[in-house]
Amino acid sequence: MKKSRKSKIVLLSVLGLATVSLATVGFASWVISDITPASDQNITATVGGITDNTLTAKITNAELAVKFDNTLDGSTFTNGDKSEEDLEFGFTVTVTGSEDVLNGLSIEFAPATNFASLVGTEEANKYITMPYSGSNTVTVSKDAKTVATLANGGSISYTRTSDTVHTYTCKFKFGWGAAFGNVNPGKSTIGTSILVERLNAFKAAFNNVESTCMTVTVTPVAVAASV
Repeated sequence: MKKSRKSKIVLLSVLGLATVSLATVGFASWVISDITPASDQNITATVGGITDNTLTAKITNAELAVKFDNTLDGSTFTNGDKSEEDLEFGFTVTVTGSEDVLNGLSIEFAPATNFASLVGTEEANKYITMPYSGSNTVTVSKDAKTVATLANGGSISYTRTSDTVHTYTCKFKFGWGAAFGNVNPGKSTIGTSILVERLNAFKAAFNNVESTCMTVTVTPVAVAASV
């Protein structure tokens, strides 16, 4: 009988929603959300229980502040300041252990229920796209030459410092959904009245999101071994 040995890292992130204001002819300025953007103090990264002492892992260089905000580039709207969207988050995973033992990584995204509801099945309520496609579990080969189910231009690169130190640089990206034409709302051409309606609906939906929007669990996976 073979068993797969794993060690886990749990990464908890609060992905904040920044403000977006609308200022166009015929409409008063308004704010889509009063929620402040996430900062480093809102992020907690912890190492889970090690179930296989042949592999250890840690997370470093975590940048987890995400803003669903306006864009300064060609926007027809203004939010009254120079803040703009930041849909990318990432971190570095360093796995220490024998090269013969490590088989790769498993990265599981677990969005909170109300956050997941922002990704609708229809154009009118598909406000954002997640950083993964299809399955919410991303599999990564040992050398990261094969990476499954990333979306929106995300990437995972691999560096081997030695036979026992393996570094994965992970970058994940959210995207704007079909409700906004898959572009920042400030660049949307869907029509002002429809855009206002959908931005208001986006605001209402996001206001129901829990404080922790998504949990990311990174699991270094060991080569299956015979007992």
